[in-house]
Amino acid sequence: MSETMPERPAAGRRRPKPAADVNVDPIESVVARPLASAAHSTSTMQTSADGSSSGQLSKKVLRAPFSTRLDEETIYILNRVKLEEGIKIYEAIESAVKQQWGTYGRKK
Repeated sequence: MSETMPERPAAGRRRPKPAADVNVDPIESVVARPLASAAHSTSTMQTSADGSSSGQLSKKVLRAPFSTRLDEETIYILNRVKLEEGIKIYEAIESAVKQQWGTYGRKK
């Protein structure tokens, strides 16, 4: 371009940095469990001095992936429940399983 302004930036000037967990396998990573005091603080609402809320910190719930084939009638029922009750499909399935079998097989 001009003598004062090069056409392209110098090579190697800026390179992307790899992620902090680039060598960590997500399947083998261990989820750290919070301490009792930390768990209590995550479920409380943060409020500022003027009383307005700044948002709620949510507690993460571990879920296993669930993929299965359902017949058309079951899919229809789940979609109606989703629209009419306002709950998510996985919540409807969890509720139905708990209602049918309760704590069957739960380790104490």
